[in-house]
Amino acid sequence: MLFFGVGGNSDRRGAGATIIIFVVSLVVWIISFLLIRALSRYCEFAADRGSAIITG
Repeated sequence: MLFFGVGGNSDRRGAGATIIIFVVSLVVWIISFLLIRALSRYCEFAADRGSAIITG
């Protein structure tokens, strides 16, 4: 939190906003990570299905 300038005791309003921004960015990162993994798995299964159709 010191990187965001929240280390001092004089301004407590910024601490809440910084924590909210951090939590939202963490949630977005987790969702994007899961979506990328799901898309990768779907592409792999689609390629396997296509090769199974071609080879019989």
